[in-house]
Amino acid sequence: MGAGGGSAAVGELIPPSVPRRTLVPAPLGAADFRPFGQVIDRNDARAARRINDGTAWRVDDLARIDVEPAGAHAALSLVRAMPRALPFRLQCLERHRLGTQAFVPLDAARWMVVVAAGEAEPDLDRCACSWQAERRA
Repeated sequence: MGAGGGSAAVGELIPPSVPRRTLVPAPLGAADFRPFGQVIDRNDARAARRINDGTAWRVDDLARIDVEPAGAHAALSLVRAMPRALPFRLQCLERHRLGTQAFVPLDAARWMVVVAAGEAEPDLDRCACSWQAERRA
């Protein structure tokens, strides 16, 4: 493990070696995001049920965590990101060969995520820049 507690096997920084490109954020939607993963919607009522004497709602099985490779395990990390003014220059993308990530804003009115397909390098012809405004249930 590195000084920051991360593992190179889980995440590494890959500087894009492609010409400059402007990404225009689009609203986060499950169908558009599907090539990159799943969208977890806290308002998904497929299997919502009341718990704790009716004071809370629980929705189970909203996403799958892949722990297929030998020796893999599920882990939970928390990253506190600082707000950035728009527009900003995206200088790197992280690659997670053996990891599953979930973005769960804890205290944000708006947030943005950039994802890209690709093996050796990010394929910016197959990328998505999505935003989500806070939705209160």
